[in-house]
Amino acid sequence: MTIHNESALKSASYCRFDVVQALLEAGSDASPLKWTPLMRAIALGSPAEVRQQLTQGADLSARDLWSRTPWLLSLQTGDVEKAKLLLAAGADRADRGRCGKVPLMYPICNNHTEMLRWLLGEGFDPDDVDEYKQTPLMEAAGTGAVECARILLEAGADLQLKDHLGSTAIASTYTLEIARLLVARGADLNEMNDETRAAFTRLPLDGLFPVSREEYQAAKHPRFGKSNPEKMNLPFWRTMVTSGATAYAARTHFDGQRIYDKPVWCFRRFGKSINELPDGRIVEIAGEHEDHYDPDFYIYNDVIVHQADGTFDIFGYPKKVFPPTDFHTATLAGKFIYIIGSLGYKEARQLGRTQVYRLDSETLKIEKVQTSGDSPGWISRHKATYSEENKIRIRGGKVWASNNVSESYTDNSGEYILDLNTLFWNKIS
Repeated sequence: MTIHNESALKSASYCRFDVVQALLEAGSDASPLKWTPLMRAIALGSPAEVRQQLTQGADLSARDLWSRTPWLLSLQTGDVEKAKLLLAAGADRADRGRCGKVPLMYPICNNHTEMLRWLLGEGFDPDDVDEYKQTPLMEAAGTGAVECARILLEAGADLQLKDHLGSTAIASTYTLEIARLLVARGADLNEMNDETRAAFTRLPLDGLFPVSREEYQAAKHPRFGKSNPEKMNLPFWRTMVTSGATAYAARTHFDGQRIYDKPVWCFRRFGKSINELPDGRIVEIAGEHEDHYDPDFYIYNDVIVHQADGTFDIFGYPKKVFPPTDFHTATLAGKFIYIIGSLGYKEARQLGRTQVYRLDSETLKIEKVQTSGDSPGWISRHKATYSEENKIRIRGGKVWASNNVSESYTDNSGEYILDLNTLFWNKIS
């Protein structure tokens, strides 16, 4: 046992019943499992042994170490016959486990697809949630159970549902195959976690700095481009892209102390958009590093283009061409990526106006787009979708409001459409 009262047997009993069997045969004490004879028959025995225990009046409401009833335990074994025996004996199909874990989550741990399909066929809700508002699809995404994720999507699972932290299923997965599966069904690439995003863009995130201190000093700080665009493949910047390191880590590595003169250039950002182009290139735009009170806080205005072979280029722009932008949306429409909204620096915000730029995916030139109509205002953290009518729909997010006394960010309760043919905004609700 560890100081936290953990053991190999306890850990294995979460979902590896084959390991439990090996440990018990080697002499492990079974009492920490809190398994009744029925539970042991379910986890390690045959359907005939389960039937025998049921005919002897076994307790169907007992709970084991992981707060599983016999019914829930049967779902985790993947043995549909055992699960049917328990239901026929009167097991409560509404049983939930620790933290409200729902029945559909149990077969997912070991990717038991037959059990999952059977439960869905029995009418179990693919969008049922536990105490943390996590769904079976989030469970499949988080555990890398690709086929289970596919089955749940085919059963109508809602990939847009959010857990208690506001995260959707794609944010849970570290499996690129599941991420692509979810994106194909409409999930937002921008919601991927850093590790999956790195796999998507073919970056190693190795934490290494294979550049000299001189190269670090030469490109230590952010700076604007001089042309539209300017290729800025500075060795230190490229190292920061491949390493995934924070500005603080680079500063500590090269300076050896906390010298806070100006922010250190960093690719690890919040509010950075991502798009995959039809030719396989992946485009990431701008974003911010750290919060406003941090010495390395900075809002960027660059574009990083990743090629299919893993190479990439960094493009900079003059501030007057493309201002520092974060928490925007980047929507592909034809050859253009429309960059809508921004939180931005306080002094750059324009009350009642919506920032719109567009990036030419062929030339990588950026230009400001002048719009008219009833726009959402200075919006950020919103969602955007493109329609075949050449329109972009904006929903959600926050809108900046200010007066002579105070300023605030209020929820955007309306939906807006930007017609790309006329560049006119319409509020539709």
